[in-house]
Amino acid sequence: MQWEIYTTGGAFYLYDVFQMLGAYTSSGNFKNLLAIGTIIGIGWASLQLAFGGSLGSAMKYVLP
Repeated sequence: MQWEIYTTGGAFYLYDVFQMLGAYTSSGNFKNLLAIGTIIGIGWASLQLAFGGSLGSAMKYVLP
């Protein structure tokens, strides 16, 4: 798949960012990062639900 990205200024910075993202997502570290982020998010929502007193306070970060 090929994407076209239009930018103003030099594209060297974007090239480096996309190279880093490609290298990171092709390794096994990306799945670990997603798993850790999911666990932290569920834990935070659980704490908000337990101590916030309402479902709306827990879900304000999940649903816009």
